[in-house]
Amino acid sequence: MATKHLGDFYNKTNFWQTDRWQDLVDLAMATQLQPEKVTKWVDVGCRSGKLTKSLLEVFPHTERGVAIDQSATMLETAKKENSDPRITYLEMGTDGFHTLGETFDLAHSNFALHWVKDKAAFFESLNKSVPVGGYLMLGTCQKLPDMLMDIDAYLRKAFGIADSVEGPFHYHDMLGWAEVLRKYGWEIEAAQTKYDQHYTGDAKEFLQHWVSASSQKICYGHWFDDLSDAQKDELLATMLEKYRYEDEESFIFNEQTLLIIAKRVK
Repeated sequence: MATKHLGDFYNKTNFWQTDRWQDLVDLAMATQLQPEKVTKWVDVGCRSGKLTKSLLEVFPHTERGVAIDQSATMLETAKKENSDPRITYLEMGTDGFHTLGETFDLAHSNFALHWVKDKAAFFESLNKSVPVGGYLMLGTCQKLPDMLMDIDAYLRKAFGIADSVEGPFHYHDMLGWAEVLRKYGWEIEAAQTKYDQHYTGDAKEFLQHWVSASSQKICYGHWFDDLSDAQKDELLATMLEKYRYEDEESFIFNEQTLLIIAKRVK
């Protein structure tokens, strides 16, 4: 598998995140956030840049947007497909954007922070970059969907990963996020919990695309194509046995999504 295609794989599997992102925008517009006053923002965990570029429509007076991701291959797709003179894409972790020495009116992160273990480091960077009165738009999920837990278990077995090795998923529920936000001086202005059913379409393609796009995180140092053809077929059959949609070669699975709009108050 050519790693340069990871951004393409991601675009083919994040369709429901785009749907929920519009709900996040609608939630933000119902708060005291004034979009016309947002001229500088940072997008944390921008992936392929699709939603990053869409922020220009949400905040039409944008003068500068900085989008960060730790995946160089995702950023290749972002720069190729979602470039704009007002956006700068940077390869960087979620704890390093304060080193830019810039201040932002708003930080945005959609379906990225559940991959981040050190939430404290993120908030320390955030508070050095977004002053009191600034906003955080946060979309995330509060638990790993059962189907993805089963995929993780299969990959652990296939690659010989011991149970003692910590997984890549680090979730908070709504109460957990409220606590950590309050600790770092942020107040929630609006929040929603969404319970979704996701229909994936072609199951084989979904597995290839989703696991490939997430390989750097969930394959414990391996790649999806390191699996043998027999293992890929076994994984597909196992998932279809539990998550098949009606009589199709497709999956359906549940996910709990959190949408939070918070304002820094101290």
